Amino acid sequence: PNDIVILVMGITGSGKTSFIQHFATHDLGVGHGLESKTNQIEVIPCEIEGSRIFLIDSPGFDDTHRSDTEILREVADWLNEAYRCAIQLTGIIYLHRIIDPRVGGSGMKNLRMFRMLCGNRGLASVALVTTMWNLCDEDTGAQRERQLTTQSDMWKSLLRHGSHTFRQDKSRASALSILSSLITAARPVTLEIQHEMGDLGLKLSETAAGREVQEDLEKMKLEHRDEMVAVKLEMQDAIRSKDAAWQQELQQHRTKLEKQMRDAKQQAAQLEASREKLRADMKAEHEAQMAA
Repeated sequence: PNDIVILVMGITGSGKTSFIQHFATHDLGVGHGLESKTNQIEVIPCEIEGSRIFLIDSPGFDDTHRSDTEILREVADWLNEAYRCAIQLTGIIYLHRIIDPRVGGSGMKNLRMFRMLCGNRGLASVALVTTMWNLCDEDTGAQRERQLTTQSDMWKSLLRHGSHTFRQDKSRASALSILSSLITAARPVTLEIQHEMGDLGLKLSETAAGREVQEDLEKMKLEHRDEMVAVKLEMQDAIRSKDAAWQQELQQHRTKLEKQMRDAKQQAAQLEASREKLRADMKAEHEAQMAA
């Protein structure tokens, strides 16, 4: 319960694993592309000036191979278990690449999910960190930094609730100053999703983060429905014109669409889980993966 535990979050490729590697006691195998290197929550023992702390590497909500539902379940389950074991986060680090000229759709989604997971109660313990300053000139980086901190849909509201900004230039020294700031402030935090599921007994689907994912699933459901109607109409035309190649192409597309619809339905069902049900489901899934 008295351990220093800091959660590291951010979009894929923002430098989460690289940041943690500065202090890790073993090689983490840092990724160098835009595919996620971190596919699940990983607790990494670290050392800072002789003191032992734990940094938590987490997958981003833009994973190339996993749905937002899968990632939310993974993150929520770990946070729930930590809360149940009376392990409070010392702080949260959210990383953002300063080399990106603008924040795209996946970046905005990550930020929204981050905000939903934390809630206002957790924002005073958040370090908002821009990374890769060594790859960006000062003037361009400063301009992008101003945009992040002054736009209401970006970091402005987070800063208003007590978050702080930092720059990470790839060096251990700047990374150490970020960690030291959180450790010195010593503001252990209970995140919103921990309160919602642990104290209020809400299902994952009823939490703020869960509702965000559900909203995306509902949009996807409507898109799939409209697309299926269009495919059926096209199939009628293909049959009338006796175009076998077109029919085969449409059938393949229909099969793919049907799978996407089944997956979305399954994801919606997976969100209908209490903290205990989520733990049991995740445990069963991990055991099945180990046995495979």
